[in-house]
This record gives sequence, C-alpha cells and structure tokens, in this order.
Amino acid sequence: MVLAIVRQAQLSAFIARPVLRGFALALAVAVVAAASAAALRHWPKVPTSMVVIVLVIVAAHLLNLKSFGVEEMGSVQRPAFRLGLPELPFKEWLSAGEPAFGLVVLVFPES
Repeated sequence: MVLAIVRQAQLSAFIARPVLRGFALALAVAVVAAASAAALRHWPKVPTSMVVIVLVIVAAHLLNLKSFGVEEMGSVQRPAFRLGLPELPFKEWLSAGEPAFGLVVLVFPES
C-alpha cells in the first residue's frame, strides 16, 4: 500500500516479467496447497497429526531403524509458546527486512 501511495510501481520495471510470472505461479501453488491441506484436514474426522504419528511408528518398526543405529526417544516436553515479536538484535531485523522488501516489490505489480 505504501508503494502505491508514493507511486513506486516503476520499481517492478527492473524485474523481468518471467520472474514476476514465476513468482505469481509459485504463490498460487502455495495457496492451493494450503487450501487443499485445510480441506483434507476436516474430511476424515481423524486428527492428521495422529495419523502421521501412527504412520511413523509403523514405518520405524517395519524398516527396523534400530538396526541402523536410530534410537527411540522418550516423552517430549511441550514447548511454552508466547505471542509477540521475537527479540532480535537490530542487525538481524535489518537482514530479515531486506528480503521482505524484495518480496513486496515482486508482489506489488501483481496485486
């Protein structure tokens, strides 16, 4: 929105059209994949995480992973999540902001 307000659409002129089209296609595929996963998650009425856990246990047993030196682990503690911005030094915020600005410049002409 900021780019539209200050009329900086010409920034996208420096990016080749095939690059913009490829980025838009990848973004569309990601959206469709996320929507499909969300739709499939509600379909069987079985938690997908439970299905994955059972499949991994069965695969570990069938593949005999212990013979390859793969150890089983015990219980895993649930991490404590908190909502908020990460505590990063200013230099890391800058390094995260650089690609974010590039993505905005790529997405802006497609919107």
